[in-house]
Amino acid sequence: MRKALLVAAVLVLIVSALAGQAFWSNSTVSEQGGPPSAFVSVSSLRLDLSIPQYVSYADAIVRGRVTGIGPGSWNTPDGHKPSSPDPLAAISAPVHLKVTAVLKGNVGVGNDLTFAQMGGTADGVTQVFADEPTFNVGEDVIVFLRPSAKKVGLIDISGKFVIGQDGSARNSVTNSVFRMEDLVKQVQAATK
Repeated sequence: MRKALLVAAVLVLIVSALAGQAFWSNSTVSEQGGPPSAFVSVSSLRLDLSIPQYVSYADAIVRGRVTGIGPGSWNTPDGHKPSSPDPLAAISAPVHLKVTAVLKGNVGVGNDLTFAQMGGTADGVTQVFADEPTFNVGEDVIVFLRPSAKKVGLIDISGKFVIGQDGSARNSVTNSVFRMEDLVKQVQAATK
């Protein structure tokens, strides 16, 4: 199961990178600062997983409030735009979350957690991943997380649920809606 999900995630990155490469090779990027001069929209494959599948793949599942979003940076060794087109180059931005509840994992309530959001602006380029969740300061969310080599990241593009004032939990990519209590029960049942 994990191997199949890992293969699917790698395919998402390759398809995303190739789509970005096609745009990059046909655009001009300004090096003079100021507003972004290139806008890259990348579509990616979406994995529709059941809640038990999300739970089995995630090392941590937490609820929290988004407290900040940092500046974007490239996934290159120096964090800047590659000097020549690179099909694997992508921008991500750090999302800062204050943990209010832990459904799975070794994360403490009240801890500040940082993970990567795909897309952002860096070196005059704005990159948007069409099927990736985005975050806004102040949002109350449940996220499914796993560690990566460099930072903690969403397990996949559907790993974010926004908690509404009405007690709903809406998947920010698929738009499926649960009662928050039902989502929590499904997560708890799957962790046993």
